[in-house]
Amino acid sequence: MRAVEKLINGKEIDLKELEDRANKAQIQKHYKISSVELGISSLADAITCRIAARDAL
Repeated sequence: MRAVEKLINGKEIDLKELEDRANKAQIQKHYKISSVELGISSLADAITCRIAARDAL
């Protein structure tokens, strides 16, 4: 694990900060998530659903 840490050039952040740092518009575009879909579910739920559907195919 230490060897891998030496290869990474960056700063470790708390996982809770990830949501604030994420580019939500780019994520929506990548996964093709509409604003209508976000009205009935969360962004995380929509992404999880798409990943699960890809794995099932």
